[in-house]
Amino acid sequence: MAKRKHQDGLPYEDQSQFRAAIRAPWKRALAWYVNKAFNGGLCALNRRARRYLEPNPSAVVLDVGTGDGDTLLWWAQRIGSTRLHGMDAVPNRHGDRIQTTLTALDRVWPYADSMFDVVICSQNIEHIIDTPLYMMECHRVLKPGGYALVLTENLASWANIAATVMGWMPFSSTNMFGYPLGNRLIWHDGLSKEDLSRFYDAKLWGCLGRQRLFTPLALRQLCQRYGLECETQFGAGCLPLWGFASEWVSRLDHTHAHFIGIKLRKPKEGSARPVAS
Repeated sequence: MAKRKHQDGLPYEDQSQFRAAIRAPWKRALAWYVNKAFNGGLCALNRRARRYLEPNPSAVVLDVGTGDGDTLLWWAQRIGSTRLHGMDAVPNRHGDRIQTTLTALDRVWPYADSMFDVVICSQNIEHIIDTPLYMMECHRVLKPGGYALVLTENLASWANIAATVMGWMPFSSTNMFGYPLGNRLIWHDGLSKEDLSRFYDAKLWGCLGRQRLFTPLALRQLCQRYGLECETQFGAGCLPLWGFASEWVSRLDHTHAHFIGIKLRKPKEGSARPVAS
C-alpha cells in the first residue's frame, strides 16, 4: 500500500486503492469507515508516543520491527539523533540512514549489552511467540537509565470486547495465518494478499499474524517482571469513533482505547535484575 504524510510529517498508509477492489458498496463504505477510525487511532498513538521521546542528539536508538523505516525517521526528528538502528525480518528503504539488521524479532537480538539509550517497540510485541526472551533482550540492550516505548493493540478495547460479546474473534486477533478469520466485519476478507509462503518456509510465524494480545494491566506487569519500570501508560483511538470524538474518549478512558502504549525505564546499575522465565 502507498504511503502518505500528514501535515506534521507523520506517515500513514493510504488504502484507497486496496478498498477500490471491493465490489460490494456497503463493504466499501465499511472499509472507509473502519480505516478512518483505525488509522486515525494509530496515528494518534504515534503522536502521543512522540511526546515521550526525550531530545538527545547523542542518543543511540533501536527500532524493533522497523518496517519501511518512515515512522522511525519521524520519531528521530523529536530525539534529534542520527544514530539509528533498525531490526526486522524484512529490509527498510532507508539503508543510508538506518543501520538495519535482518533477523526474526523473537530470537536473541544481535546487539551488545547496554548498547542503546532508546528502544522503540511499535506494533510487534503482539506478533512475538517467545515473549519472555523478547522482554529480556529489551532489558539487556538498554543502557542503565535508558528507556523503552512499547506500543500495541489492546485486547480490552471496546471494539474487541464488542466483537467477543457477538461470539466473534476480537478485531485485533483475526489475522492469524496471513488471512482474517472469525469476524464478520473484516472488510478486506477475500481480497488478494501478498504471498506469505516465504515466512512459512522461514518459520517466521509472527509475520503471519498476531500471536498474543495484552491488556494495559498485563502489559505493565509483563514489563515490570522483566526489570523495566513503568513511567507512564497511555492510549489512543476508540473504535468506531474517529477524530476529536475518538481522541477525547480515549483520553478519558485509555484502559479501553484500541491502541495502548507504555514508557519504561531501565533502572540504574545495582537495581534488581529481570526475573528469569
